[in-house]
Amino acid sequence: MYRKNSKQLLAALCILVFIVSFASLFIPQAHASLGITLVQSAHAQETGAATGYCIFSTAPIAGDVIVLTVGLRTTVSTTVSSVSETGVSWTVAVNSVSAGNYLACICYGVVGSGAGAVISVFPSDTSYYGCVMDASEFSDLSSTPLDVYASNTGAGTTTDTGTTVTTSTPNELFVGDSVTGSQTQSSATNGFSVIGGTPFDSGYVCSAFLYEIVSSTQTANSGCQISGASWSGAIATFEASAPAPTPTPTPTPTPVASSRPSPTSSPVGGSGYEGFGSTPNPINPNPSNPVPTSTSSPSLPPPRQSLNEGALLFIVLVAVSVAVAMLFGRKR
Repeated sequence: MYRKNSKQLLAALCILVFIVSFASLFIPQAHASLGITLVQSAHAQETGAATGYCIFSTAPIAGDVIVLTVGLRTTVSTTVSSVSETGVSWTVAVNSVSAGNYLACICYGVVGSGAGAVISVFPSDTSYYGCVMDASEFSDLSSTPLDVYASNTGAGTTTDTGTTVTTSTPNELFVGDSVTGSQTQSSATNGFSVIGGTPFDSGYVCSAFLYEIVSSTQTANSGCQISGASWSGAIATFEASAPAPTPTPTPTPTPVASSRPSPTSSPVGGSGYEGFGSTPNPINPNPSNPVPTSTSSPSLPPPRQSLNEGALLFIVLVAVSVAVAMLFGRKR
């Protein structure tokens, strides 16, 4: 009886391990540093409202950066006045309005703690036909990410965001906004990916969120193929977060030997020596060449990571195997 109860207890314990291990696969974790990564995106459309709302499916993670593109078809030169979101610090980077009153706007928000999922967009005027908003959350961007930006307007079968000057750092995120009338935008130039680009017919506008992640300094430019119309474009680049600085250790001083001088005559009762020379400085043996002192902060230890999925799968398989053996094993 005791042996039977022990087997049942062990089997129950194994099943509990299986449940906990399996559930942990679905617990949200902080980002591991994988370079600039697209986390999630949201899309919204609005007509003539004082405030436009773009809503993520989950609240963004502290330390990430949200980039928002806004496309407007207006009757006047409407721009985006401001953007707000709980726990996120927003900045309007660039507004570009074409002669046909198409607005291309790029904004970005640095996510703090307790961020909300609802982005509120405030146009400078509500007399617009349609507004298209596309927001994307990216990890591993700098907390002061904006580097360079540009804008452009025109007409034809290819939109153009404008071309920036050369970027300041090699690892950056490029985001463009291509805005035109109610027609599909596709085939972004210069290797950019397209989010959106579907016409908002009742709003007489189409806005495409264009992005690319690069690893070398360069100028930024993109655009989309359209059937032909007036258009407006804008582009901005965002720097990656800098790696934690590696502290520079202070060199270990090398002792400097001091030669002992030959004794000189001295009065009777004297020491017999004039001296042994200057005493070496134990911190800096060579005063004319000071030892550099590190001013960089030591790098913080990386955040604790959860077990990877391979390890969890191994635990699950072991737990299930033992449980099956206990429950259905041959009686002795």
